[in-house]
Amino acid sequence: MLIAAAETADRLSMAVWLERFNRCVPWPVRAALVLSAGVGTFLLLATPANNVALKLSGRMRECPWSRVLRLEPDVKWLAAALEVAQAEVSVTGHDPALDIDLVRTRERPFWVKRGGEQFGGRELIAYLLAEHRWMIRSNESDHVRPGDVVVDCGAHVGVFTHYALARGAARVIAVEPEPVNVECFHRNFAAEIARGTVVLAPQGVWSSETTLELTVAAANSGMNSVVAAESGTMIRIPVTTIDRIADQLRLARVDFLKMDIEGAEREALAGAAGTLRRFRPRLMLDSYHRPDDPVVLPALLRGIHSGYRETCGPCEPDGAGRQYVPHVTYYR
Repeated sequence: MLIAAAETADRLSMAVWLERFNRCVPWPVRAALVLSAGVGTFLLLATPANNVALKLSGRMRECPWSRVLRLEPDVKWLAAALEVAQAEVSVTGHDPALDIDLVRTRERPFWVKRGGEQFGGRELIAYLLAEHRWMIRSNESDHVRPGDVVVDCGAHVGVFTHYALARGAARVIAVEPEPVNVECFHRNFAAEIARGTVVLAPQGVWSSETTLELTVAAANSGMNSVVAAESGTMIRIPVTTIDRIADQLRLARVDFLKMDIEGAEREALAGAAGTLRRFRPRLMLDSYHRPDDPVVLPALLRGIHSGYRETCGPCEPDGAGRQYVPHVTYYR
């Protein structure tokens, strides 16, 4: 009887609490709380346990639950895309003077540096094709749109430029400082450069006009950096600002700005402040080269234009394997 009485008291106490809660909290707030609890429960049940553990431990703090939920499909899709790309590429030419290869793909051929301790030219082109197909699939609505004027910072040999044109970009301004990459890019887009749909700027982007030391990376020809301490040879390069490029080319608008510049993104954004305020282009930024990029880059952008909001691209392990980070971040 004592147990039954205690259970009755507990039920009455709960009923009184619910009555007071319902009386004090408006129904829209109650509905939102119920919905949030339901969504949270769904995410926990639908997400593989190891991903939940990674998220709760803080190892995926930069990745929203929507990306945590899709981690396995994203990783598997990239692996499948890489397998397809590796099967489709082949070397069909070589220029010994520059030690560059002509790599055939099903979309267009690319001249690229032959060597690399991590990736040779053929392997690097396969990876870049798979990577860009992966990013487009993951965030199709955040990518280049028909008619866009695009600035491609860190153009390398032009894989992103190729996809921007394929998606209907009206014009691409490609910025690339490393001399052999510049020559490869010029060969890869000779017809588009002649037509004026592609403009090649053979320099780096920074917060001011100056010259800097660029590490020409030994790992592969896409990892050259003025910031990261990569192994390789050093050369001096001219750098300028995106604002200066926009002024020199008398751009009436910039619709899309892509940066993959191996850690120099924050300096380049500072040098693009006028362009960002004037045109508010959509952005696609690599946000993993420096450990604090996920904090510094969005804060810097919103300091320039408070309207920017970010969307996370697919997540992956960082170089050390300690954290999962966005492979790319988009801003509108």
